[in-house]
Amino acid sequence: MTFEGVEPHVHLVAHELEVELHAPGSVADAVGLVGHPIARDEQGRITGQLERVHVPLELHVAVGEMGEQRVIGGGRGRADRLEPDFPEGRLHHGSVERPRQQLRAEAHAQVRHLSLDGLERELASILDEGLLIGVLNVVRAAEEHDAGHAVERGSRFAVEGFPDGDRHAGRLHGRKRHAEGLDRVAACEHDPFHVPEFGTRIGRPAPRRVAERREGRGATFEAMSAAIDPHDMLDIDHLLTDDERAVRDTAREWVRGRILPEVEDWYEAGEFPARELAKELGAMGFLGMQLEGEGMLGLNAVAYGLVELELEAGDSGLRSFVSVTSALAMFAILTFGSDEQRAEWLPRLTSGDAIGCFGLSEPDSGSDPSSMRTFARRDGDDWVLNGTKMWITNGSVSDVAIVWANTDDGLRGFAVPCDAQGFSAPDIHKKMSLRASVTSELVMDDVRLPAGAVLPGVEGLKGPLSCLNEARFGIVWGVMGAARACFESALNYSKERIQFGKPIGAFQLTQKKLADMALEIEKGNLLAYHLGRMKEDGRLQPEHVSIGKLNNTREAIKVARTSRGILGANGITLEYPIMRHMTNLESVITYEGTEEVHTLVIGGLLTGHRAFV
Repeated sequence: MTFEGVEPHVHLVAHELEVELHAPGSVADAVGLVGHPIARDEQGRITGQLERVHVPLELHVAVGEMGEQRVIGGGRGRADRLEPDFPEGRLHHGSVERPRQQLRAEAHAQVRHLSLDGLERELASILDEGLLIGVLNVVRAAEEHDAGHAVERGSRFAVEGFPDGDRHAGRLHGRKRHAEGLDRVAACEHDPFHVPEFGTRIGRPAPRRVAERREGRGATFEAMSAAIDPHDMLDIDHLLTDDERAVRDTAREWVRGRILPEVEDWYEAGEFPARELAKELGAMGFLGMQLEGEGMLGLNAVAYGLVELELEAGDSGLRSFVSVTSALAMFAILTFGSDEQRAEWLPRLTSGDAIGCFGLSEPDSGSDPSSMRTFARRDGDDWVLNGTKMWITNGSVSDVAIVWANTDDGLRGFAVPCDAQGFSAPDIHKKMSLRASVTSELVMDDVRLPAGAVLPGVEGLKGPLSCLNEARFGIVWGVMGAARACFESALNYSKERIQFGKPIGAFQLTQKKLADMALEIEKGNLLAYHLGRMKEDGRLQPEHVSIGKLNNTREAIKVARTSRGILGANGITLEYPIMRHMTNLESVITYEGTEEVHTLVIGGLLTGHRAFV
């Protein structure tokens, strides 16, 4: 397909990006875009929308291969918005005559504080291919030249390479499907802007532009500042591979569509649809996603972390559900279990047909697991297990529990079927944190287990602590998702809330709070990314994870508290996500190693002296 006559114009005035687009398209489609959201915040509120559409000129479309042609478009818009002119014409296809309608659509949009990547993601879902590519390329070109002078520029583009006439075939989603329906974007006529091959990521300057900037030419400071994404100021997205971005985007879209519309109700009611969500998560491959095995995604550490971040941007209870099943139960079975245990449990846990939990903490044994009282004694070839575990995520909805117990020969782990006689998992109620999560006790009263229930691959604290280290790595990433959700809510609120005649975001104290939060989120994301690459290289040590868990949980809860303050009284309601995240983070900063314990781990690393035995 070839679209001709795309004439976008860009205005950059102050810090507002205004895109005025002249491009061919369906009249009916163009009219339908009026008022359509271009950008939304985390709560789904519209932050930018198309304002007007009119249709003055014509459309010429060539579709398909071997010279096949047909017409796309048609339909009259509302009279109050459109005054189209439809000169009659004929288009021949073989021996069949088809009517040709001449049309041309113009869409006008104002988008505030939206990066190119953000613009690409949001426009992709509502604009056809010609409109989208024209906007993105002219904005990018203007950024790289003289957009800072607020000069209106325009150019003509031809969009080529669509294999058929389906206007959805080449639609962009910001993922690997970029190349499926689109071969290239080529400049035509006397275009003053360089348009790279489509393999170059839209929104990222070509190497020539980077060289020009280093030599003092190219975009001005104001234009470069306007191009910075306030949600990714350091362009961490640039560090990711296409596969990492793709899996992150899949998780983000699922959380936004499936979790955010309902999680406030789950939290308020103290409910969590574990069985239902397990199936959905299993279908996406997110259970055991970081592990290598049959049916598992085998994601690298950064991709795994990005998914955890997106899940916790939904809710810490959701991330905990996945983390406990994946990084505690499944990791323990895969790493320390027998072939029979792996065959019995891993396929079911991966698919979401079964749920797992992890029993280490006890009512009187938290940070000091060596003091646990749960005990397993031998009785012939069997084991008899007695004891109580406390604060167990997924406990009452699990099918298998990985339980750690003292024995006459030291600490051992057991894969305990949750339907075993003598095993029960009463839920813990009256929680003010992690309410959209199942938290239970595990009570074992003479639970008889066969010899094959013991995990044969490990003895001592090395077993549970290595599992915790795997899960803590996910927390390092996850809490940055909670922090991001709080920050974005506060940032959007600061632009909308008017006091003393202007948005509260215009006041210096509010801007300081926002700047401080943004810096800590950027630093936390970079720390998580660096630890991820270290993990992939086999260089990650438990002390590194302590650094990440201590810093990111501490800063995330500060971000949540500061965000709550910006929202004032509104911040305590479930209409906004902040209070929910803030109370959740009170648990996250405590479990899997308290703030104090990780502080002492780092202190011991620095001084060579252990402050606790």
